[in-house]
Amino acid sequence: MKKIAVVLSMMVAFALGGGAAAAQSSPRLAMEGARRIAVEHVPGAQVESIEQDEEAGRVVYEVELRDAQGREHELVIDANDGRVIRSEVDDEQDDD
Repeated sequence: MKKIAVVLSMMVAFALGGGAAAAQSSPRLAMEGARRIAVEHVPGAQVESIEQDEEAGRVVYEVELRDAQGREHELVIDANDGRVIRSEVDDEQDDD
């Protein structure tokens, strides 16, 4: 009887999100894959940084790039399916 209670408790925890959190911790897309997708999305740009983060309950890569005109691009890429979730361009150029 005790084993049944433990199994049921584990099933409830999984159904309430414990299993989903574990699934999200290891994305299908590696960081290098996110780099490739970002460069394909902004041809000719150089990747300045990539960070793995969590957004709205899913693992994402935040990629910052700089194009040949000096504009900064920020992409958010879903780490599970490689979709570009968001793409922003900062037209202000640094004077550094």
